[in-house]
Amino acid sequence: MKSPNFKINGINTEDILNVKVVNEPPVTEKMNLPDPILPLNLPVNTKVQNTNGVLIRHLTKEGVLYGVRDADSRIFKSVDFGGNWIPVLSTANPEFDRRASHIHKFDNGKLLAITDFGGRVHLSDINEENFEMKYEFNTAVASVFGVDIHGDTVLVAGYGGGVNYNKCFMSKDCGETWEIILQHPDPTVSHFHDIRYDPYEGIIWASSGDYGVNDNIFYSNDLGNTWQTTYGLPDLNVRITAIIPLPKCVLFISDTNGSMFVWRYDRLPGGTQGNQVFPYKAWYSKRGIDLDKSDFVGSKPAISYGANSSAFFGWHCYSLGSDVIPANVFATKDGYSFTPIWQSDNLMNAYSVDYVDGGLMGVFGPTNKNELVAFYTEANKDDKTLLPERYAVKLEFPGWGQ
Repeated sequence: MKSPNFKINGINTEDILNVKVVNEPPVTEKMNLPDPILPLNLPVNTKVQNTNGVLIRHLTKEGVLYGVRDADSRIFKSVDFGGNWIPVLSTANPEFDRRASHIHKFDNGKLLAITDFGGRVHLSDINEENFEMKYEFNTAVASVFGVDIHGDTVLVAGYGGGVNYNKCFMSKDCGETWEIILQHPDPTVSHFHDIRYDPYEGIIWASSGDYGVNDNIFYSNDLGNTWQTTYGLPDLNVRITAIIPLPKCVLFISDTNGSMFVWRYDRLPGGTQGNQVFPYKAWYSKRGIDLDKSDFVGSKPAISYGANSSAFFGWHCYSLGSDVIPANVFATKDGYSFTPIWQSDNLMNAYSVDYVDGGLMGVFGPTNKNELVAFYTEANKDDKTLLPERYAVKLEFPGWGQ
């Protein structure tokens, strides 16, 4: 998997995985006004419940919600969408020295838990007991982006700290064994953000940040053996934290200052393989926000693939000045028209201790009954050193209108 010697803007890539840059002319930005929203068959029924300190991490097709406590590393689950929480283990597992940033229930009954700092992979038995550590990424794994699970395949993007912050990983056997599939060609790059398997073309997408030439999109047509990238292309430094594949396009949700943008790549008639990807700014939820109140990050989306494809997404904030607008969940079935289906009653109040967050942290689902859960956090307006309130927002999505 090592690449031959070649250079990208003077960077020696002898010792990294194979990343190819295609030289193309500068990109002309295409900017459209927000598209008309799509009508709904019925209003979206919502129910908001305080999770009592549980951070939501996963929602199964059967409607079981999984999360982890703010106060410790214990994993909990709920069968009533966050009203009541049951500990998965009777006592805290000493293997979990950090809280889980991602949890997933596999079809085989095993529960996967990936810790945030250090990125330790823990896998239970089929009864959700006897967790065993399988791998350690040696990098932090973010909770609001950076992990994708498609069937038995798990993709993880390194986010910060440790020695592997600029690498991406893959497991093909539900987290039992792992391999490095991507290392950023620039040794000074900050970190990766999101990673996603695209079932429509068999592509793996990944994104990196932060700022300037570090903001790039990578894509592989052969499960990570070789990669192409927007790295080094003029005017195409795209900083995004959520990747959404849809049948006719791929959406990239922005992590930017001053605006909440959606970038779009229109799939080519002959397919993406062998071609250069040129995403463009296609839609925005909000723009022109003061820069000192503008640190908005695309959060974890809920995506349905196939004939009834759809995606549900939004943004959270990580600056004390970012509580200028409410949080929203947007829905799209095609990537070209967008519908707001939920909005918070209060502004996106951020939280400040060791990390700052507020607003929509992710959308989970849907269940077999078209139910989703939005994970929303809100800081105390008067004292932002206090832990934020955590909310599970149940969304009963009836489907699209004509």
